[in-house]
Amino acid sequence: MIKFNLYSKLSNIPMDDVNLQIADEVIPVETEQPSKNDNKISATTTVRIVKKRKKEGRMAFFFPLITFYIHKLSNPHNHMKTLNIEIPEGYEIDQEKSTFEKIVFKEIKKALPKTWYELRKIDGYYGSSATLSINKAEGYVTAPQNRSIFVTKEQVEAAIALAQLSQLRDAYRQGWIPDYTNGLEKQVIVFDTDKPKIALTWNIGCFLSFPNREIAEEFLNNFLDLINQARPLIS
Repeated sequence: MIKFNLYSKLSNIPMDDVNLQIADEVIPVETEQPSKNDNKISATTTVRIVKKRKKEGRMAFFFPLITFYIHKLSNPHNHMKTLNIEIPEGYEIDQEKSTFEKIVFKEIKKALPKTWYELRKIDGYYGSSATLSINKAEGYVTAPQNRSIFVTKEQVEAAIALAQLSQLRDAYRQGWIPDYTNGLEKQVIVFDTDKPKIALTWNIGCFLSFPNREIAEEFLNNFLDLINQARPLIS
């Protein structure tokens, strides 16, 4: 493989043949003519595409975005040149916008999963009730036995706190069940910036909701630590 140097012209190849467009920016590249070698089947040249920007009144060059491989056939009567394009990771050729003179790339959009099972493999953390510990999970398949794996350790701790708060909340409600369709006031505990506080709502559901402010305030004062621990899952 013969490497071309930057900044000098590649003779007999139109500059339009070595233009690259990523997003809406066209980046021309000039290279140096390789030495001729008719004894080999082909000569391959690597052309490094660079971005240019103005810096302190001068042009600064930044390296590479993509590599072109230009093959020169050994047959002296055949002047056709082939350009093989190495596509950057995460991009694909835009077939609609690309032409012979200009190659346009577009970012590959990954399809979002429609079910949890489509994730196929997951990493994260899970809690063990047997050892009272939080364990790390790496490369676990999306099988039913792995449904309790959270993304972060903090979320596992929040889930444990949330389970305790659900028991305590119902004890404080004493049978009261919020009806968000009746237009009546409910007192709820929500996070305002970084602190939990009591707010008033009529039709917006909230996990920590109570029939009156007195009960809500008592709950907040008694279980502030658990509420803060549960924040990753309730704010």
